Amino acid sequence: MSPYPPAADPADNNSLRRFYRSGVSWPIEVCFIKENGVPISAWVMRNTDINRARYNAIYDSENPPTTRAEALERAGATFFPRWYQCEALRIGEIETKATLLALGGLERTDGNMRLAELELQENPARIDEDRIAEERKTLAWVREEMQREGNPSNRATPPRGLEGAN
Repeated sequence: MSPYPPAADPADNNSLRRFYRSGVSWPIEVCFIKENGVPISAWVMRNTDINRARYNAIYDSENPPTTRAEALERAGATFFPRWYQCEALRIGEIETKATLLALGGLERTDGNMRLAELELQENPARIDEDRIAEERKTLAWVREEMQREGNPSNRATPPRGLEGAN
């Protein structure tokens, strides 16, 4: 069992998602926790002025951190037991339509949502099941955001191969 708290609240990802889409280069601070040299978990913190000041102040304290992970934890970063639970970290890896929809790389339409669902069902990139589960959560959050925002859908021109899909 991990000694760190899980990032269970989708709001953690939502704040990173909006910040990532803002176009700021390297908008997040990341520290990967590795096992046998392979990234498993990650501490992720938005790189804002307030967070940066808090992070820097930790090093000036009487009890400075001994690792970057400790510094990020003390600065209030979010811990992800599996790095791919953080959408902002998935971009640049095997990019799925679900992640691209979340981060603004694809237009949010019903057609693109169906294509993303189909991609996760067929899994052409052979992504492991744990990550597929996270991609499905991302897709559910994108769908909720679309409904809240009242985004117009693209029902008039369904993607090829899905014309009869509901």
